[in-house]
Amino acid sequence: MGNIIEIMQKYFGDQNNKYKIEKLELKKNIDLLENKIKLLEKQGNINNISSEEKCDVCREEEIQQEKDLKESVMKIVDNMLENDGINSSLLPDYIERKLYTNILIMIISLLKETLETTNVTLLNQKISLKVEPNK
Repeated sequence: MGNIIEIMQKYFGDQNNKYKIEKLELKKNIDLLENKIKLLEKQGNINNISSEEKCDVCREEEIQQEKDLKESVMKIVDNMLENDGINSSLLPDYIERKLYTNILIMIISLLKETLETTNVTLLNQKISLKVEPNK
């Protein structure tokens, strides 16, 4: 019986120490992030708006970017449908238009996601890409 109690004390003691270490690491990360925020505020890179307002602004920008993308794709699709080599006489134009639009938007979205999530490390330098719409 004594062995079981010792084993349980050792196990829970080890778990407790593990959680204490994780807590200290998290506290250290929080302190680092708070210092970064203070530094950015001093540099004027953070506006005095709430995070909820920032999220609303981001959502509005994303919606506008999606509208702009769809508008650009629609122009390309219209040009494609004017080309007799691409335009199929077997499908009505409204079906072709919807098909081409969805395919192009999907390809562009996949390309954007792939480029933005790909990182290359060269000579201890991390290289990453960010895709932004033309303004």
